[in-house]
Amino acid sequence: MLVTGTGSQFVVTALPSDDTDPANLGDEGDLIVGLTTPLYVPATDSYQFIEGAGSLTVTDNATVTVADDVRIGDTDTYFRGIIEDFYPGISVPSSSGMVEVSNGGQLTATRVIVGENGTLGGDGGTINADVVLDGGTVAPGMSPGVLDIFGDFTILGGALDIEISGSLLGQYDILNISGDLFANNPFDINISFLDGFMPSEGDAFDFLNVTGETSSLTALFENSLIGFNIFGFSDEFSLGFDLADGRFSATAFSEPVNPSPVPVPASLPILIAGLSGLGILRRYRRKQSI
Repeated sequence: MLVTGTGSQFVVTALPSDDTDPANLGDEGDLIVGLTTPLYVPATDSYQFIEGAGSLTVTDNATVTVADDVRIGDTDTYFRGIIEDFYPGISVPSSSGMVEVSNGGQLTATRVIVGENGTLGGDGGTINADVVLDGGTVAPGMSPGVLDIFGDFTILGGALDIEISGSLLGQYDILNISGDLFANNPFDINISFLDGFMPSEGDAFDFLNVTGETSSLTALFENSLIGFNIFGFSDEFSLGFDLADGRFSATAFSEPVNPSPVPVPASLPILIAGLSGLGILRRYRRKQSI
């Protein structure tokens, strides 16, 4: 679904409902992007489940307002148990969803929940909601750009995808959080260098800015519980990550990473350094291509 143009609006309001059919579980004011739904087959007097794959694009100053939650991607935690209880013995396939908010578009809701196989992204868009990353992906820019979240950001698992095609503002992704960031579980940060761009010594990229609380994120970082996966980056360089004062940044160093004294799988990043300044500096080499 595409909502585009100044003055364009799409509103989901809360409606009372007694219907217990899982196909209608969004009637209380939720917007579901990617919903696995049941299809009744009269010939066999049974149900088949159709894998959902949905998308929502809010762009060019359009607005989407949802009374309750926007749910993106696989709805395991929300729907799967209900559906399997409703239809015993039925295997429910996964669903997928994509929400892009760009070019002055605004998405307003109570929460935006990004489940497995779900992606939330956009360049120049605004999310007026608390965002919960629960196994999916948040990708500011969708190609280098900026995404603003006016609310809290809770990470239960999943990935933050950052793309970098240059050292100037507008050439690398930035995610701005106006509220608190709560990181309750390990997650991945995927850094991709595009179009053959290689940074110079000392180039820094502030890809995550948080106005509020970040202590749980700091704890994960200090204990090496954030997975850094780096793509398109030369083995001639190393990349340092620094977390301080609500700012998460990556800085390029011209020297390669030293070999680790402890053998580790080739697919894992290698840690070689500790504290730096007010934050914590860790250097990594690129992740091997899969």
